[in-house]
Amino acid sequence: MSVHFGLPRLSMTVLSVPNKDPVLLSYLLFVQRIIQSNNKKFKQYPLVGYFWSDDVMLPDVNKPTALQTNYGKLFSELHLLLHENHKTFGLTSLVNTNKLLSGIPSTDHVKAFSTLARFCDIISVKDGQGSGTSGLFWVTQRSQVISKADPGLFAVLREQLPVLSTNTTYEQVFWNSISEVFDALADARDALQNKSVSVDLWLNIEVYDVLHTDPCLPVDEQASGLDRMLNPIKKSRVDSVLTAAGTAPQKVVAMAWDPSFTCVTDSQPAPLRTQVRADMGRPVIAHCSMHSSFNRSVVVIGYNLDGLQQMYTIDWPNANGQRTKSNVYGYYFELDWGSQHQRVPSLMYVQTFDPYDVTKLAPRGVVRVQAGNSYHACVFEYDFTKADDDNRLQKHESRVAKKKYVRVKNEPYRRIEAQDSKF
Repeated sequence: MSVHFGLPRLSMTVLSVPNKDPVLLSYLLFVQRIIQSNNKKFKQYPLVGYFWSDDVMLPDVNKPTALQTNYGKLFSELHLLLHENHKTFGLTSLVNTNKLLSGIPSTDHVKAFSTLARFCDIISVKDGQGSGTSGLFWVTQRSQVISKADPGLFAVLREQLPVLSTNTTYEQVFWNSISEVFDALADARDALQNKSVSVDLWLNIEVYDVLHTDPCLPVDEQASGLDRMLNPIKKSRVDSVLTAAGTAPQKVVAMAWDPSFTCVTDSQPAPLRTQVRADMGRPVIAHCSMHSSFNRSVVVIGYNLDGLQQMYTIDWPNANGQRTKSNVYGYYFELDWGSQHQRVPSLMYVQTFDPYDVTKLAPRGVVRVQAGNSYHACVFEYDFTKADDDNRLQKHESRVAKKKYVRVKNEPYRRIEAQDSKF
């Protein structure tokens, strides 16, 4: 276990005054006293760092009046102060690709992320689904109507945009999906690491919806959670965010444990905490693709995929233009994939038996993969008519240049090969 405390909050208004140096100096001296006191109080406990107490909005980071003017110097000083005390410094940010709520494309998220990385050790990124600033959808769903594909997200959007048409599509509202943003942020993190800038990317799941139809009551007045009326979510939503974030994050967290995890409502008699504990073994696919253009076996990476009888339903396009569903099992497992690749340690790698005769597989198309007993499917596109398709597929998940899925070095301690089973 590792513990991170929150830093004392400093108002943005205070930072906006022309001569803010005395304010910053006083604040830093105050923080230094707190750190020194905590070092004595919690010397025997796993206190490893501190988080900034406010969310840093990614769309605002590179605006001239934002980080450089107000937060740049403060974060630099905090980063230095905490490192002098052998503690890490973390920031919490929010994905916002909503065109109607001042959102930005994934490319600008990368620029903001790279800017923040200079000032901290951890960037915890909220998914944005519960706030309506981003959406859980696949590239193949861009033209779909939100109100039909995800009524819950549409309700959140309508709460903030009352005139939003019921026929609005994902591409009309969002620049990119949550999965696209996290893929881009992971690539940025790895690129920074090659430049000796080390920063961890965390997924911060929003365990609420900004709605008031079935809220957690009473509102938390003790500052241990959220101070607004918000609807709780179900465990299936947690799984969908894990699928969307893929293998990008190195840790998964959820802030404001109370009351979002502990409350009960009229429509949700069991708190989210109970749902998660009772359903911890359910499989979740975080990534799916073909191994390569030369080995077209389907690869999945996710959580709780270690069952030898874990079945996968693969919906694939054949050369005749029709779709076919096949049930297959895994035959090659890397149960330590997350640890070996510096991702969430519980991530597992599975290569499945081929669900098709490769001569009957369409040269390009969309494949849908769902693990048996899982809530959500994983979707990927492929195109073997392009010369660089193999490189694209390999890069998508390894995120390390020229590194293949199957390792030839560092023999894993939990590698299993199994025989096929009838289905």
